[in-house]
Amino acid sequence: MLTIFGEQRRPLPPQNPGQLDYASFLERQGISGLFFAEDVVVEARLRPGILSRMRAFVRANTAQLDDMPRALVRALILGDRSELPVDESVNWRRAGVSHVLAVSGTHITIFAGAGYFLLRRLMGFRAANFWAACLAIGYALLVGGSMSATRAAATFALVALANITMRKALPLQVITLVGAAMLFASPDAIADAGFLLSFSATAGLILMTKALVAYLPGPKFLRYLCAASLAAQLFTLPVIVNIFHAWPVYGLLANLLLVPLSTVLLYAGFLVSLLGGVPIVGVILAQAFSLSANLASWLVAQFASMPLATLYLMNMPPLVVAAFYALMALSLEAHRRNLRFAVPIFLIVALFLAGIPTLLPWPSTTITFLAVGNADAIHIVLGGKHYLVDTATEEAGRRIVVPYLRSQGVNEVAAIFISHSHEDHVGGLPVITDEFNVRAVYTDPNFGPRERSHKQIGNALLTAWQATGDENDPNHRSIVILLQERNFRVLFTGDIGAAAEGQMIPWPGEIQVLKVPHHGSATSTSNALLTVTSPEVAVVTVGSNRHGHPHPAVVARLEQSGAFVMRTDELGAVRIRLAKEFYHVYNFREGRWQRVRTYALPRTSQEPLGQRAAAVLCLYWHGRVVYKPGVAGDYS
Repeated sequence: MLTIFGEQRRPLPPQNPGQLDYASFLERQGISGLFFAEDVVVEARLRPGILSRMRAFVRANTAQLDDMPRALVRALILGDRSELPVDESVNWRRAGVSHVLAVSGTHITIFAGAGYFLLRRLMGFRAANFWAACLAIGYALLVGGSMSATRAAATFALVALANITMRKALPLQVITLVGAAMLFASPDAIADAGFLLSFSATAGLILMTKALVAYLPGPKFLRYLCAASLAAQLFTLPVIVNIFHAWPVYGLLANLLLVPLSTVLLYAGFLVSLLGGVPIVGVILAQAFSLSANLASWLVAQFASMPLATLYLMNMPPLVVAAFYALMALSLEAHRRNLRFAVPIFLIVALFLAGIPTLLPWPSTTITFLAVGNADAIHIVLGGKHYLVDTATEEAGRRIVVPYLRSQGVNEVAAIFISHSHEDHVGGLPVITDEFNVRAVYTDPNFGPRERSHKQIGNALLTAWQATGDENDPNHRSIVILLQERNFRVLFTGDIGAAAEGQMIPWPGEIQVLKVPHHGSATSTSNALLTVTSPEVAVVTVGSNRHGHPHPAVVARLEQSGAFVMRTDELGAVRIRLAKEFYHVYNFREGRWQRVRTYALPRTSQEPLGQRAAAVLCLYWHGRVVYKPGVAGDYS
C-alpha cells in the first residue's frame, strides 16, 4: 500500500493530424488522467494476488531465454510488449503481422482448447466445456483484458455454453452478441482500435473466407490459409488506414509464412511458460522456442526491409468506407449467385476506393506548421510533392512528425531543408529518413562544402540566405528560406537573431506569412525586420519551455505591426492553403482543421532578390551521402 504525493494532469488533446489522442485512449481504459509523483511513502506490503503470482511464474520460467526470444515469449503469452526492442516491433508492423503479437482468438483457442482436451479425459462433456470456458476467461484476465482477448474469451465461453445446452453455435450470431455485450458494457469501445480490428477481422473470416477459397488455386490447406488471411486484411483495411494510415504491401505473403509459424511459437511458448523451470525439459523447450522465435524474427526483418514494405494512405472518408463495405457485400452476393467474374471486379474496385484519397492530387500549395513543442517542423506541399523545413527533435519526430506525414499519405519526401544543426531542428532527421523515401536533405555549410541555392520548384521559387560571421553560433548561421508563388510569399527564419536580421535587410521585402525567428525569443523579431516584411500572419512555433518564449515584447511588436499572431502551443498546428486570389489560415483543434481567417493576395508581385542566395550543402541524395561542391541540387 502506497501514499503518493504529486500532481494529477490530463493529457492535452491532439494538436496535429495523425497524433494519438492519448486522453481519449486513457478514458477507454478507465483512466481519468496521469499522476506525476513527487514523493512515495510505503505504508504496508500486501501479498500479491493470484494473477500477479501467475505472471511472476511465467516470467521466472522464461528468464533463461536470450533477450529477443524472452521478450517475444512474454509478448505472445502475457501480452507484455514492453521488453520487445523498438526495431523488432517496427519490423512486425511493417511486415503486416503485428496481429500475431496481440493476444486474440488463436491464443485463447490453443490455451483453453488444450485445457478442454485434458479435462475431457477427467470429466464429462458439459463439465469440461464449463471449466474450459473458465480457463479462457481467466487467461484473458491474466493478459490484462485487452479488447481482442476479451472478445476471444467471450466468444469461446458462448460456444462452450452452446455446447453445454446442446445448441448449435452460429459464428455470426455469436460474434454479434459478444460485440453488443461489450459495447453495452463500454460504449467508448466503438472508438478503440483493438475492438474495431478484432471484430472486423473476425467478421471477414466468418463471411469471406469460404467465398474466396473458390477463386484461389493450389492445395486445399494453402487455399484456406490464403483466403483467411486475405479476408481478414480486406475487412480490416478501412480500420487500419483510418487509424494507422498504413497498408503493409507484403502482408498477405508474410501472413502465409508467419501465421503457421506463429502456431508453433504459441505451442512452444505455452510449454516453456509452464514447464521452463523443470530440469532438462525446460532447457529443451527453451531451445525449441528460441529456434522458432529467431526464425520468425529473421523472416519479419526480411519482409520489413523489402522496398515499399509499407504504403501510407490518407483517411478514407465515411462515404468511401461505406462504399468499400458495400462492395464487400456485393462480392458476397455475387458469389452466392455464382457470378464468378463479378467477385474479383468488386474486390479490385474496393481496393481502388481505399487509395482514392491518397491518389487525388493536393488542390493547391499548402504549408503546415506542426505543433512540436519548442522546435520546428514545417510541411510544404508544392506541385503534389512533399517538402520539410526542419524536423523537430528526435522524440517529436517519432511521436508527431512521422504519424502526421503518414496521415497525409506521404510515401516520399522530395527534399528536407535543415536550417541549422541544433537538436530542436535536426533531431528528427534520422527517424524521418528511416521511415520514408527521402530524395535529398539540404543543410548549411557547417556540415561540409558549399553550393549555391536558388531554385524553381514547379510554380514556386525558393531562395535561401545565410548570415555571415559568428561561426560558433548555429542560430546566427540559420538558413533563411523565402518561398514565393505568384504574389504569395512566406519566410522561414530558423533561429536567427536581431544581428542576422540586420544583415538580411532590405531582403526579402513584404511577405504574407512569417515564421517568427527563434520561437519568439527576446533577441529576435526586431522592429526593423517587421517594418521591411510587414507580415499579415506570424506563426510562433513554441511549446512549454524555460526560456520564456515567446517573449511578451516580441508578441507586442508583432501585434503592433498588424500581424495576426498564431502560437502552436495554444492553437495547435497551423496550416496556410493558397487559393487563386486568396490564402486561407487554419488551425487544428478538436480533431479537425478549422478555418480562422482568409486574406486576399496582393495585386502586384515582387521580384525575388536572387543575389541573396545562400550557400547550402546537399548532404543526402537519393539514399546516398554525397558531397558535390559547386553543383546545385534539384529540389523537384
